[in-house]
Amino acid sequence: MVKKKLTNKQRAAFARATSRPALMSAMSAPRKVAARQRQSQSFGEMRGSPSQCLIGYLKVQCDPFTEDTACVPAAPSTPSQKLSCWSKGTLKCGTLGFGFLQVSTTPTNNTSSFAHISRSDSTLAVAETAVTGTGVLTDDYNSPYAEADFGTANDKKAYRVVACGIRVRYIGTELNRGGLIFAFQHPDHQTTNALAVTDAQKFDGVVGEPVDREWHAALWTPINDDEITYRTTMPAHPTLAIMIEGSPDDIYAYEAYLHVEVIGADVPKTPSENDLIGMQALSGWVHEKAQSSGIAQRVREAKKRERPNNPWWKQVLSEVLDYGAKNFTKFAAAAVPFVV
Repeated sequence: MVKKKLTNKQRAAFARATSRPALMSAMSAPRKVAARQRQSQSFGEMRGSPSQCLIGYLKVQCDPFTEDTACVPAAPSTPSQKLSCWSKGTLKCGTLGFGFLQVSTTPTNNTSSFAHISRSDSTLAVAETAVTGTGVLTDDYNSPYAEADFGTANDKKAYRVVACGIRVRYIGTELNRGGLIFAFQHPDHQTTNALAVTDAQKFDGVVGEPVDREWHAALWTPINDDEITYRTTMPAHPTLAIMIEGSPDDIYAYEAYLHVEVIGADVPKTPSENDLIGMQALSGWVHEKAQSSGIAQRVREAKKRERPNNPWWKQVLSEVLDYGAKNFTKFAAAAVPFVV
């Protein structure tokens, strides 16, 4: 048998394949796969199947424009009323071509929960979007409760916000369609009053989207533990806003939806659930997206691929659970924090 001599190129390839780094990498690859599998399995064992409360919370956090109700999967998991309320209408761009809609998470029917330009003769610029002014209309949700129903007395109620969202859609003539739409929540949940477009553009992820006939939305997400606990006082200011740079008389349809849990006297209650690990995974996933517009885009993509056996929320839930598995060690070590 005649042995063939290796060429220089073959010798170099063999040397690379049998070098210590290559061998160590080949030996460690199965270990890394096994570690990821163990981590994912540990996350699954620790939190079990996704609770119905977590699934409902994910749905309205990502797409609040529904009459479906939900609960916050966090303590206290006392029985509560799951309430969905909304308001719908039209808004206009004023004589300077600006329009706006801004909303607070106030679950009442008499507290001026949101404001928008209602007349095309309004001279307000975006930087002057005070809650009151010429051509500005304030309105409320169709909530069954007034502000006086909430308080600390035994006959009063408390609430916590589950989700909130606002969206606008151009409904004017095709000839006049044009401009930009800026939809956002204030990243620190400070007031959106008197912000200009230039202010909004300083926030991460806020960009002007060309006016079309699709919905453009801003979604509310909690940024600290206090925002997922029960309270009896109303928010001090709006934190969600949509600004429009268009032409005078441009007309838009708008929708504002608010989901809350209510406890207290004479409230029809249903059971709630506490899903700490699932809540941490969902909160971490939401904040990894940086801005609500990223979530809205993800939902749009999932809805395009939606099938009867693969609804959009299952696609998003899969991402959330994957995120939880990757961050299992951090979640397992965490004591109480719900918002990552």
